[in-house]
Amino acid sequence: KGEFLAALKLAITRGVAVVACTQCVRGPVSLGTYALGGHLLAMGVIPADDMTTEAAVTKLTVLMGRCSSLAEIKQEFAKSLAGEKGLVSEISKL
Repeated sequence: KGEFLAALKLAITRGVAVVACTQCVRGPVSLGTYALGGHLLAMGVIPADDMTTEAAVTKLTVLMGRCSSLAEIKQEFAKSLAGEKGLVSEISKL
């Protein structure tokens, strides 16, 4: 576990966008719920909220072509660009 987290941290510090997706059929990624998720957020992992893995990969691919920095990718990833984020994401903003 420690080596994996160290590798993630190294990738993020080098400007690599790391996105956390859920394996569940329904429901969002809630990185703030558990200690490890909070640690991932603090490291800079981008939560995919309730996007499918396919939507998150596609969105990241588009943003990597459009954005000039990791900070810009993170900012744009939080937005719904084409309806890829569901109702849960909108409710969580309230």
